[in-house]
Amino acid sequence: MEEQELVGAVMKRMQSNTKKHGDYIQTMVPDFLEIAEQQTNNSFHATMPRSVIQFIAGAIDHKLTVTPGVKSRSMGDVSYSYQTEYPKSLDKLLRPYKRVKLHG
Repeated sequence: MEEQELVGAVMKRMQSNTKKHGDYIQTMVPDFLEIAEQQTNNSFHATMPRSVIQFIAGAIDHKLTVTPGVKSRSMGDVSYSYQTEYPKSLDKLLRPYKRVKLHG
């Protein structure tokens, strides 16, 4: 799948305002594709499964909608929790495509 096709497919699946964030989305799609390939030890250049497209869309949506790094906040005596990972629901989308990596 060509990069522009992938960007279009990702934008169709996103919940965020794709017109407002179009440039950012276009920049991030290749980065999240690379993340998906690294996490699965798989290459998706020949075929692009729908769940990988959904992972990319969800990951970009997550980056756009979550306050950077802040998971929760408290006012009394100030307490912050930081979220550094994507929701597990996104990881589940990649699980069927994970390949075993053998070291020898």
